Amino acid sequence: MSGWMHLAACAVLLFLVAWSSAYVVRVTHEHRQLYGELQEVQARHDELLTVQSRLVLERGALASYQTIERVAQNDLKMRFPTNVEYVEP
Repeated sequence: MSGWMHLAACAVLLFLVAWSSAYVVRVTHEHRQLYGELQEVQARHDELLTVQSRLVLERGALASYQTIERVAQNDLKMRFPTNVEYVEP
């Protein structure tokens, strides 16, 4: 191989090494950005799960009160008294 061909081959190899290292730096940077976004999304997901759990509990509590009232009024024919009398012991 002549000196000029050897020099061209070294230049090409040097370019490929520089290009691959720049590519690795870019991909690593993108990876870190995406990982940060993933952590933010997971934190938001956890917050929404907490809110959903609280809402499910509230819905269950409201449903039980509504069920009790419906059973008392419809099945047991219970009504609120129109006149309340207090009895002294």
